[in-house]
Amino acid sequence: MIIKLYTPQVIHEQGQRANQEDSIYPAYGEATAENCLYVLCDGMGGHDRGEVASSAICQGLSSFFQENANNGDILNDNQLRDAIEYAYQQLDAKDNGEFRKAGTTMTMLFFHRGGCTAAHIGDSRIYHVRPSNKTILYQSRDHSLVFELYQSGEISYDEMKTHPRKNQISKAMIPGKENRQKADIVHITDILPGDYFFICSDGMLETMENDELVNLLATNTDDAYKCQRLIEMTSNNADNHSAYLLHVNEVLVEDGDETLLNDEQTVKFNAVNIHPVFEATNKENDVKVIGSQKAEQTHVNVTPSKVKTSSRKWLPFLLGTVVVAAIIIVYAMMINPPQSDNNIKVDSPSISTSQPNDVLDPEIDSPKPSVPFKTIKNPVSPKQDLKARKVANEKGKLEEKSKITDLKKEVSKTLQESSKEDDKSADKKDSDVKKDTEKANKKSDIPKIRENKEEEKKQTPLDDSYEAA
Repeated sequence: MIIKLYTPQVIHEQGQRANQEDSIYPAYGEATAENCLYVLCDGMGGHDRGEVASSAICQGLSSFFQENANNGDILNDNQLRDAIEYAYQQLDAKDNGEFRKAGTTMTMLFFHRGGCTAAHIGDSRIYHVRPSNKTILYQSRDHSLVFELYQSGEISYDEMKTHPRKNQISKAMIPGKENRQKADIVHITDILPGDYFFICSDGMLETMENDELVNLLATNTDDAYKCQRLIEMTSNNADNHSAYLLHVNEVLVEDGDETLLNDEQTVKFNAVNIHPVFEATNKENDVKVIGSQKAEQTHVNVTPSKVKTSSRKWLPFLLGTVVVAAIIIVYAMMINPPQSDNNIKVDSPSISTSQPNDVLDPEIDSPKPSVPFKTIKNPVSPKQDLKARKVANEKGKLEEKSKITDLKKEVSKTLQESSKEDDKSADKKDSDVKKDTEKANKKSDIPKIRENKEEEKKQTPLDDSYEAA
């Protein structure tokens, strides 16, 4: 892929500040259509420290790319990280102790055979605009406090523009730090002739909205006029404001371009993807914002009353409500499984068992998918159904208790009857033993009776003889 640009347009205004802390590369008045690297840094720290910091980063990046890369090669991320680390080293070399309070943002574009690589740290911005259909394809996400507040649901999208701490950034390139801030990197290959790339410091955006920028770029005027209009639109801005406006002239496609990485629409730091839905009041000047899902959103001539405020504050509450409701329903289903309802007709799959040994013919007897709940008569509301389930569950518990009570009674009765039978059996055994004892006693008395009789017989003759004498 070979990308050719028209002559770049540059803005480098001091605004109402005492000194210029923005730095740009190429320097003001030196850019040509042959340049492939564009850098913009917005310094901070007061006095001349911000100017020194932004200048050090611009010079460090430009020196590295001049020595190690050109637009005839494809830039990879490792090279880009090496370039940023080299710039950090140049910034560290400027550190004299007090300089550690200084810092700078960084925004850069590099055009090469692999498309366009964009990187940024801080709240200076990068735009990729397609004026032919008034779309913003990419807008870098600000590393700022107000964006973090918006992301956490503390403020709305519209409140970010007027928040008292809107100028505080969460990431910057600062000297003497062991943990370097890393840049957000995006790879862009969806580039067409007529597209614009616009990099700018936050001072350009004090009073200018996205729709104004896109509508201006979509006008049928030359680039010099558009650049002049941008200067006029920001002439009363208090802060330094700088920008590069880059207009794509021609894109030559080469073999293998279809394999190039294009993550412009999918990276999480594309601010277009987090832009809320707006209600446009002027349909003739609608500006489309393309998100990661190719969704088109309009955001022109918006008043605060027209903005749909963020619902992030309510998201945890809604999620909690849904989870609690789901738990209640699942618990109700577990303690009382749904019973079959005669009012619900279900078409069950017809399965033929004509084959021997229940073997199904895969072509003829394959089961057909069931049709769930064809008709439902007398539908019941979820509350009524849940109440009915509870009543049925209580009724079932009572019936179960009653069955247990009856079973206990039957067991007790059986034990009592068994005890009576044991008593009767014991009495019978005692009676039998008594009878046997009496019989035995009678048998033992017989010999005694016989002996007595024999003695009586012996005595009787003596008596007779005595009487005869």
